[in-house]
Amino acid sequence: MLLAEELLLLALDPEKGKPVNSSRAAVTVGMSGALIAELALDGRVELDGERFVPVGLAAGHPLLAEASRHLDRMRADRKVKRAADQIRALDKALGGTWDRVVGGLVERFSVEADSGVTRGGHGIGSRRR
Repeated sequence: MLLAEELLLLALDPEKGKPVNSSRAAVTVGMSGALIAELALDGRVELDGERFVPVGLAAGHPLLAEASRHLDRMRADRKVKRAADQIRALDKALGGTWDRVVGGLVERFSVEADSGVTRGGHGIGSRRR
């Protein structure tokens, strides 16, 4: 399980499956940071001055590999000057970190997104069989 997925699950109310205290925006930034942290822990991203720079082989997990590719593209973008900017820009580059992480959980584990989760909803719950 990715660090970003663990962070998302920790941020959800276990009874309602929705973010605690309307924390979606903060958790989304945290999940983008968690993707970069996981790449760094695997030796696939380093801090070069004030920016994250991908190094080494591509990550095995598709979402991590995509995050690494976007970080590499950000090197040429003069608007993205610092690591903090990269973390915020990664959410947009991935098409929404929240939705991508929820989608990964839905695809690989026994959870389901409630109606509207990919269109701005917030919930996730256990899949009933």
